[in-house]
Amino acid sequence: MDCLEFRRRYSTEPGQSDSVLAAHLSVCASCSAFAVEMESVDQLLGEALRLPVPDRLQNFSIDSLRQQTAPRRAPVLRRFAMAAGVLAALLISFGAWRVATAPEDLSGELVAHMLHEPASLLPDADPVAASEVAYVLRRTGAQLDAPVGTITYIKSCPFRNRQVAHMVINGSTGPVTLMLLPHVSVASAEAFEEAGYKGTIVPVGSGSVAIIGGETEPLTPVEELVSSAVAWQI
Repeated sequence: MDCLEFRRRYSTEPGQSDSVLAAHLSVCASCSAFAVEMESVDQLLGEALRLPVPDRLQNFSIDSLRQQTAPRRAPVLRRFAMAAGVLAALLISFGAWRVATAPEDLSGELVAHMLHEPASLLPDADPVAASEVAYVLRRTGAQLDAPVGTITYIKSCPFRNRQVAHMVINGSTGPVTLMLLPHVSVASAEAFEEAGYKGTIVPVGSGSVAIIGGETEPLTPVEELVSSAVAWQI
């Protein structure tokens, strides 16, 4: 089981436990952190949903609410608004936290996404047409102000609730994957190693770009290219 499949099953089938999931958890630190994160959010949502219901709402109906005077309705409506506000705040905070999560957690997701599209890593692939590159960049809110090398693969992919550009260029020893992430910010460049690959996540404006290559691929030249070439469309 890869990281992408684990996270899909863990997110859509809460509370389940089987040997396959347990085996993956035992060897993948990134997915273990993801599981802890999901359990924490589930607990917070459960606490919000367990807010006590006032006695006056035990036999609540729309007609009974209409019969109350405005001053008496106000506390009841405020209680509803407070509960709804708690749930909304939890969901919004969780979404923002997932977007801004630490690179250590991000790296596992990036490599899992890359491995989920093995066609992108085929050696000696033909260059992609400039019109296709322009289409994907425009669709995902990115742009290239300078060449980044020969692009052999590009696709618009969902990543953390947004369509992003997933592209591959020719490196010096093999394919190098670039994930253009306008909605994921990092304070400084962060290197990582995951599943036999090495990578770095570099800040670019308000977003970032992930660069992933083989263990022997020198990434510094690509990082320098990306830092000066990638920008975000306004």
